[in-house]
Amino acid sequence: MTKEVAKKIAELLSKNEENLYDEIFKALEKERTEVHSIIKTPSIIKLSKLVAKEKPQINLDFLLNLWKKSMENEKELVFGVKSGRAVRLFFIGLISFIKDDRLKKEFVNKVSDFIGDWETCDQLAMKITKPLCIADESYFDVLCAYLESDNPWKRRLPIATIAYLAPKMPKKKGYFLEILERVKNDKSLPVKKAIRWAVNELKKVS
Repeated sequence: MTKEVAKKIAELLSKNEENLYDEIFKALEKERTEVHSIIKTPSIIKLSKLVAKEKPQINLDFLLNLWKKSMENEKELVFGVKSGRAVRLFFIGLISFIKDDRLKKEFVNKVSDFIGDWETCDQLAMKITKPLCIADESYFDVLCAYLESDNPWKRRLPIATIAYLAPKMPKKKGYFLEILERVKNDKSLPVKKAIRWAVNELKKVS
């Protein structure tokens, strides 16, 4: 990946060009793992960082359309990892490297209804919602509204965020446990696994 490639992708992004979708995959084609032939996550994030440095114009509705496209005819590749992931993780990385919390919050709000796998959810929590909550604790209350969603992956997002926040915000342990108690009877497997994960992380906090 070179600066020229990043610049080209940034230009396509600024112009809302539909072929951005294919260019992202083209730029990352050589970054596939030998065993499972999936694109390496660090390589996707590295590309998003290079593109962010080019300071492209961001149209969140355009990003959302390509995000939705990445979920069309979705297939499981390996270990719950879904096809189209490179585009979703690229956008998550891109937004995480842009210093605009308002934009980040709008991005989360737009894509949260279109989360369909653990990797997308947890990368979104780690790279965007966790830093947002650290910068503004009241934002976690916004995320808690997602617990009422019909989409289990959207409900998983605030719980995954708790798991990442546990070591960063030890004084909020009691509050986080109250939230987990509230959702303990959720029947969805993605949510139940996230609850166990979050509880384990909170147990590590003195």
